[in-house]
Amino acid sequence: MLFAGTSLPVTIEATTADLVQGTISIEGLLSYRDRTLTLEYRVTDMSMQPSAVRTLDLSLADLREVELKKGLFGTKIVVRPQRLALFEQMPGVTGDELTLKVKRRDREAAPPSSPTSVWS
Repeated sequence: MLFAGTSLPVTIEATTADLVQGTISIEGLLSYRDRTLTLEYRVTDMSMQPSAVRTLDLSLADLREVELKKGLFGTKIVVRPQRLALFEQMPGVTGDELTLKVKRRDREAAPPSSPTSVWS
């Protein structure tokens, strides 16, 4: 379960547009506190130099849906905003979705199957 004050390591798959711009990987930490999801992340480009830490704060009121998809090899947390502008500068966004991948070894820290009940 993702408890307030704890962090969950996540990766974000770079989109084709991100790859064309030179982005290779996006990795970070997801945390939850005071009804806000915070994603701190770094982008690594073709020079293999990670960027400075960037932060995306998402109030639960700004989110349309947070969906948890548990699979055999890992877990995905799909975040859908109320407004597209929330993801305007965020790499890895496909359409209106930001998919955060949680490695199998970290899945115990992922939220339960009904995240909205925990985060509401």
